Amino acid sequence: MVFCDGDYVGTYWLGPSDFGEPAVGPIVDRLVRQVLIDGIRVASRPDGEGVTGIPSLFWVEGYDGQPITATEEAFGLSVTVTARLQAVEWDFGDGSPKVRAGLGEAWPEHSSVRHNYSHRTQPGQPYVVTASLVLDTSFSVDGQPATSLPSITRLGELEFHVGEIQAVRNR
Repeated sequence: MVFCDGDYVGTYWLGPSDFGEPAVGPIVDRLVRQVLIDGIRVASRPDGEGVTGIPSLFWVEGYDGQPITATEEAFGLSVTVTARLQAVEWDFGDGSPKVRAGLGEAWPEHSSVRHNYSHRTQPGQPYVVTASLVLDTSFSVDGQPATSLPSITRLGELEFHVGEIQAVRNR
């Protein structure tokens, strides 16, 4: 039944041919926003506190680098979003250039992500170590070939205190 300004205009039957293809854009956007890496954080050795002149080791905890997928069934379609790790950019918080490296390896492994601090932190002002995980995203509808989407970034952080040890010679 169709009404216009409260007046009855007529009755019409709407069938499937009266509607176009459902828009998958809003579904894809929602699924991309849901691509979370719960509990991602940066860990270190020594644990949260280093020393100048001695390399500190870092790694990401809470994400193993495997692709993440999210699927939603809507309007008779199956929409799947996939996020794949493309790169990890490390910022050690001391003004040194950012470094592209992997996720690192947890202790007791000797992590491939390490940094040698040359200056100690001031009391109450730790360095903030950040791992920026860049994930390439794509979506597919009903198993068709995937369509690329813009990359997304997820962050893990750690407050890291750096001390200094000095040798003193007494005579």
